[in-house]
Amino acid sequence: MRKGHALDLGCGEGEHAVALAKKGWQVIGVDFVRKAIENAKNAAEKSGVADKTEFLVGDVARLENL
Repeated sequence: MRKGHALDLGCGEGEHAVALAKKGWQVIGVDFVRKAIENAKNAAEKSGVADKTEFLVGDVARLENL
């Protein structure tokens, strides 16, 4: 599988973003729920992929505001 960059819209607590990062992808996750983003960041840290992930609080319908 060719690896690259992924954008996880409505990422919630980052389950899919972390899974992709574990496989070598660079992932940006976006969700409007601040607590979910905090949990996603914690999950990435615990999984050792914090350097391959970025999580942002924002509205996926207004990505230009990020």
